[in-house]
Amino acid sequence: MVATRRRKGQAAPEYGNGDELFSVEVHHGGFFVGQGENRAYVDEKLDWFDHCEKDTWSPLWIDDFVAELGYVKNEALKVYWLLPGKSLADGLRVVVNDADTLVMASIVDKVKHFVLYLDHDDNVAGLDWDDIVANPIATLPKVFSPKKVPIVGRETAQTRRDESVFGQEAAGGDEGFGTEQEAVDSEDAASGSDSEESDSDFVDSDYELDQDDDDLFVDNVDEGVTEKELTKGKKAKGSRTKGHGAATLNKDGEEVSTDDDLELPESDGEGEPAFKFKSFKAKDLKNPVFKIGMIFSSVELLRKAITEYSLKHRVAIKMPRNERKRLGAHCAEGCPWNLYASQDSRSNGLVIKTYVGQHSCQKQWVLKRCTSTWLAEKYLEAFRADDKMSLSRFARTVQKEWNLTPSRSKLARARRLVMKQILGDEVEQYKMLWDYGQELRRSNPGSTFYLNLLGPRFSTLYMSLDACKRGFLSGCRPLICLDGCHIKTKYGGQLLTAVGIDPNDCIYPIAFAVVEVESLSSWKWFLETLKEDLGIDNTYPWTIMTDKQKGLIPAVQRVFPDSEHRFCVRHLYSNFQQHFKGENLKNQLWACARSTTVVEWNKNMDLMKALNQNAYEWLQKMSPNTWVRAYFSTFPKCDILLNNTCEVFNKYILEAREMPILSMLERVKNQLMTRLYNKEKEFGEVWAGMFCPKIRKKVDKNSELANTCYALPSGQGIFQVHERDMQYIVDLNSKVCECRRWDLTGIPCNHAISCLRHERIPVESVISHCYSTEAYLNAYGHSIWPCRDKSNWEKVNGPEVLPPVYEKKVGRPPKSRRKQPYEKEGKNGPTLSRHGIKMTCSYCGDKGHNSAGCELKKSGLRPKLQPQRSAASYTEEVEADDDPVITQDPLMVDPPIEPLLSQLTNTMVSHLEEEASQRSSMHMVPNPLPDSTFISTNRPAARPLVPTTATKSGRARVAKRKAGAETEGKKTSAVRKKK
Repeated sequence: MVATRRRKGQAAPEYGNGDELFSVEVHHGGFFVGQGENRAYVDEKLDWFDHCEKDTWSPLWIDDFVAELGYVKNEALKVYWLLPGKSLADGLRVVVNDADTLVMASIVDKVKHFVLYLDHDDNVAGLDWDDIVANPIATLPKVFSPKKVPIVGRETAQTRRDESVFGQEAAGGDEGFGTEQEAVDSEDAASGSDSEESDSDFVDSDYELDQDDDDLFVDNVDEGVTEKELTKGKKAKGSRTKGHGAATLNKDGEEVSTDDDLELPESDGEGEPAFKFKSFKAKDLKNPVFKIGMIFSSVELLRKAITEYSLKHRVAIKMPRNERKRLGAHCAEGCPWNLYASQDSRSNGLVIKTYVGQHSCQKQWVLKRCTSTWLAEKYLEAFRADDKMSLSRFARTVQKEWNLTPSRSKLARARRLVMKQILGDEVEQYKMLWDYGQELRRSNPGSTFYLNLLGPRFSTLYMSLDACKRGFLSGCRPLICLDGCHIKTKYGGQLLTAVGIDPNDCIYPIAFAVVEVESLSSWKWFLETLKEDLGIDNTYPWTIMTDKQKGLIPAVQRVFPDSEHRFCVRHLYSNFQQHFKGENLKNQLWACARSTTVVEWNKNMDLMKALNQNAYEWLQKMSPNTWVRAYFSTFPKCDILLNNTCEVFNKYILEAREMPILSMLERVKNQLMTRLYNKEKEFGEVWAGMFCPKIRKKVDKNSELANTCYALPSGQGIFQVHERDMQYIVDLNSKVCECRRWDLTGIPCNHAISCLRHERIPVESVISHCYSTEAYLNAYGHSIWPCRDKSNWEKVNGPEVLPPVYEKKVGRPPKSRRKQPYEKEGKNGPTLSRHGIKMTCSYCGDKGHNSAGCELKKSGLRPKLQPQRSAASYTEEVEADDDPVITQDPLMVDPPIEPLLSQLTNTMVSHLEEEASQRSSMHMVPNPLPDSTFISTNRPAARPLVPTTATKSGRARVAKRKAGAETEGKKTSAVRKKK
């Protein structure tokens, strides 16, 4: 049934003995007046609530009753339960929590009617006046002085142990303590004044009877009382009188008393006397001091005080009687120290009724009360300030401050408890991921936060801040470095990161993801999400730098099919040295990777072939455009061979990777927020010039190397540069050098600087825009905004997120990665370990054992050693076997790059495309030859036409000439005949 409010005139219900139902009588609308036997609740209203159930009874029902009666539940409103068979003088108990209602429910079988009082102004605890103030009279009654109590003489410790309160409790419980009163300090008794500190919270300035009443003091107080008598046990102040309990002082100056030694003054006709017990505050835990009559608000506070006392004095205190309403404690066997406290109706708290503060035991170094929970509570702030405190340093700190030596396992448990309290619970943080994503999108609009579940359990998470994305697209080169690292928590996982390079050649984090394992599917999901998040449509201008992680290479080929894919040469060498060891092979591998031209690469590969044919063939299987600079694209203006950017970022967030998932995400965000702020601040305060500091250092280095370069001008910005035995062609207009270092980086090489020096052109005018301070400001000109406290996050009410399935691994979880032999730290610095070295036997020459374990040597057989060849013969053999290599030395100049992106949304790619589209004057397509300027400006006169038989006049002239010739011939022949 449901509890209902009884209507006027309605009969009260009848409950059977087996029913678990009861009724509640509520007195409300009034207020308390008077104290002691004169206490009353006046101007009240009365209501009943029937059919209340025992199983569901809780403070929530009381709140519903208060609301139904028309009142607002606030801090000032208190609800009191009148104990069955008691009166308002001593039977009120405040109802605060479930513990109080459970007490009421426990007696439902015997009591079917409960009475509650509503104190609307909370004036019961602070009521310190009686009816004489409300109804004043002309004269005050005389105040009777208390009975003098002599000081009890010293008693032995054994006698007090015999008269312990444990026996008194067994005989009569608390009945003998019904008239006890607190023993006042001797200093207060001598001065004749009450302790203001103990009653500072209970002073009502409107009703202070001891202020400005000197005339009443003279008229109504016994004048024969002297200071000497006051010191013995009497005290007068206004019209109030307190008596002293019997007390004994031990050698430490502490009071020793029993219940039989305390007496109270007789009634002065004004009701019950006003008791002023001294309360134990939480601040007193730093140096707990116990006294007879001291009040503790709860048994938990008393337990803490005893624990602090035990650890501070290094004594083993036990509590054989440790209950809710009474507590007894004693020290080691034979030590007189003991304490007993129980519930007292006059103070509504636990009161110390027996206390012997003398010790005769030996102090100890190890105490059971020094638990891991206590250590965690004491050193919470110390670990909050230094979360990397080691166990040895923790132990030294505890020993210095407390002179205790807890075990190492106890210190480890305490540290785990502290870190769990600081960082939060891992399981609970998975449940808050939906709310965190909403808060992140609210505080940083445009940020991306994706969370995928596999059933109810966590699967993958992607996070990218809007400021990082905008800064990368507007100020960084189109190069993305990818890598993965381990998350060092209970549930583990992998952290996939995407990092760029800023204009100062420093790391620029773009996005990261949390996945369960590193595989093809997880890398493909991360790259597809990153590609969509950055708005990349055309992948051709982009360059991807990776390690050879599991599934990463095929994922890049699928998601970024047209992008240039580079491998980290350091990881390439790690695979190379597993088959081919030696310093010469290592140096030659790096020489091949650093080759900037095809001719230089072929030359270095020939040297590798001369050193080791198998190593040469192993490298030939690797595509050179993934690890050789000679085949790198010149568009991204970056020639890096190492994936150090991701390694640096993984080290940068190393501490965050050891935290639970939500704390890790928030720590990484805070680190990025601080980094962007510091970088922008650094530019305004430290930097000077148009380009970044690291770029200026590279230019200065190339300028120093240009002292051996001599430039010969050819015209139209083209030079021929001689450097020792080599010569190079440099084109200043297209920013191209035959060595390709200028092409790859966008920073003038030493050959280009020699040409700029010849032409008196500033070097800064030809450096690529991607290194300018303007690009730097574009990268770091955006801000990451902080998130609110967890209590203020918006509740998304998404599906519950459970952590991944926990798989316990054998052994202690690793915290550090496996280091290379040259990374080992010795006592005096880095030392080279012997890990991986294969022993060679000096007797037989075989690998895998030394001469002490040689089987041939033990059996007495002589080894068959191979004859060793000299270095000279080996060189002659190599020269005889190797065929000469003929290579062609073409001019390594890339063809002109046409516009690559159909839609460019970022400034840096646009600048790089514009720089790459400049064409060299040396290799432009030749135009048709022009007409001669001299002929076009100085045309000669027209020449006369020669007559021919093709015209009429020409034919007539020819016929006439023939006719004349014939006539002349006839005349000649006639003359000859005559002769």
